[in-house]
Amino acid sequence: MSSRVNSLLKGLKVLEELNRQNGATLNVLAKVTGFPRGTTYRLLETLRDGKYVQKEAGSGTYALTNAVQGLADGYSEEAWIKAVAVPHMDELGKRVLWPLSVTTPSGLSMLVRGTTDNNSPLTMNRVPIGLRMPMEASATGRVYLAFCPREHCDTLLEQITKSPTPGRDLFIKDRRSLADILPMVRKAGYTVVDGMNGVSNLAVPVFSNGRVIACLSLRYFTRSLKASAAIEKYLDSLNQTAAAIGDDFESYQAHKKV
Repeated sequence: MSSRVNSLLKGLKVLEELNRQNGATLNVLAKVTGFPRGTTYRLLETLRDGKYVQKEAGSGTYALTNAVQGLADGYSEEAWIKAVAVPHMDELGKRVLWPLSVTTPSGLSMLVRGTTDNNSPLTMNRVPIGLRMPMEASATGRVYLAFCPREHCDTLLEQITKSPTPGRDLFIKDRRSLADILPMVRKAGYTVVDGMNGVSNLAVPVFSNGRVIACLSLRYFTRSLKASAAIEKYLDSLNQTAAAIGDDFESYQAHKKV
């Protein structure tokens, strides 16, 4: 007799997809998990009873709650952000004044892990830690796609173009369009993306041992600077800080193994 509890595995699958999709409706979750609609509904309601999931009024979208973080209290893969990246970001932030953010990939999104928003005199709307941004539409996401391993990039692009996530169709879903953009990002080593709220982002990759582990970005008012001026004024400093973070990350990892 098997000791597996299949309903538990299905519940974890729902949590995983909610995290990957950054919130989704019942129909979307049933489609991406492959579970019957009734089964998906019962799993979601059970997770709601446990306070791990909430349902947004009106839209019918289910989303994870902060209680899910309690399941990963012992998980420290991203602890290096605070120990390694933030000190370098704070140092650069004092010089450039504009707010900085460091992000890492999470599913089809880029997850904000750290910012200098609280210390920047030029901060617009503060970017909260944990904010998810669509990988294909954000500056850091395009940088990550451009510099991650090609097979991984192809897999992500396939998922992005087929993703049923509500709102994703507002951004680039055409794989051919992304395929045109990414080689230019790879060749330049950075990208600039103008946001819809009058804020632009200049982003560069953070490498360690030849692989991209995060992305660093600087936010500025689009009306205050042209992209060419932002690149000329801040790109070198941004790259130097990214390199310093990558170097210290290697030391941090080596120290953890001792």
